[in-house]
Amino acid sequence: MDIWAGKHYGPCDSFVSEHFTQPPKQYTEDTLLSAMERAGNEERTEDTEKKGLGTPATRAAIIEKLIQSGFVKREKKNLVPTDDGNVLITVLPDEIKSPKMTAEWEMALNHIAQNTETADEFLNGITELMQELVARYQGISEEKKDQFQGKTKGEVIGKCPRCGADVREGKVNFYCSDRNCAFTLWKNDKFLASQGKKMDKTTAKKFLSKGKIHYKDLVSRKTGRQYEATVEMVDSGEGNVQFNLIFPQR
Repeated sequence: MDIWAGKHYGPCDSFVSEHFTQPPKQYTEDTLLSAMERAGNEERTEDTEKKGLGTPATRAAIIEKLIQSGFVKREKKNLVPTDDGNVLITVLPDEIKSPKMTAEWEMALNHIAQNTETADEFLNGITELMQELVARYQGISEEKKDQFQGKTKGEVIGKCPRCGADVREGKVNFYCSDRNCAFTLWKNDKFLASQGKKMDKTTAKKFLSKGKIHYKDLVSRKTGRQYEATVEMVDSGEGNVQFNLIFPQR
């Protein structure tokens, strides 16, 4: 084959080869926490005391909030964005998505501690930024709204044992409709799955109304045999819901 690029380079050998690329590895909880710790470090100066997004005490809670909100889901050990999460990241303003904003706010807090900036100046700056973003992005199109699977509220299946608000069915869970409340029953609940059961709508309704369910056909993880017991929902008022087994007296 001859090659021409302004002038003749003469014949050369050519061949076709096939290669495959590998997509980036999915985040696990450990690697995502590590990435959050390092995020935006290049945007920070030597005077910036805190690094990364959030703090060691809040980063895990941020991940759980994303999962509860339906923007991230667990697949075995991996944390994977949902369809709603992918849509959300496309409609958010760049300023909010960038860790640079966190770096700038952290620097401002350092200035407040050093008495070179006042808290009022810091808050006024945030207010001006929010006003600018609202003016620039007054809303998203109906087409974009329709892409969110969680746009339509799910069916009410009971009352939240923590705050009394409605519990609704979501795509992967049964969640409290009060956004300030973190109560959730997950459809892929590991404990029930280990006993040969699943958290479907009927099961969730029973737990919400009675707090427990009596089963005659639970499956032992050790022997694989069926046994009889009551599964009791135990809610401490925060964090994930736990379950206890109560065996019948003989």
